[in-house]
Amino acid sequence: MSPVQRIDRRELINGLRALAALLDTNPQVPVPRYSDTTMSIYTRYETGATNDGEAIAEVHRIAALLGTTVTVNDGHHFTRVSFGPVGYEARMITRERMTLHAARTSYCDVISLDGDEGA
Repeated sequence: MSPVQRIDRRELINGLRALAALLDTNPQVPVPRYSDTTMSIYTRYETGATNDGEAIAEVHRIAALLGTTVTVNDGHHFTRVSFGPVGYEARMITRERMTLHAARTSYCDVISLDGDEGA
């Protein structure tokens, strides 16, 4: 599926149920041992938000629906609900923070530290 294709909500839910049923009935199929599994919604791209304020408000709206709080840290706004090792989260990173990150990493490909060759 192309990343630009919309995913039908009902198809997504049915797919999650089918995956759970597959794992439940086939205990020999491995699952992650050391990490959780998270479905992330990036409110800047996956909602109708057109600017930072709207995307932040969407994180807060989703948090109210989930009964969770919003955490803000260094331009990142997020909320999460967990079901054991499975989670659902809404995230938003401000344009200012993304611009700062791009500026800080813009030179990475032109610098080589001693010992980096062949890494």
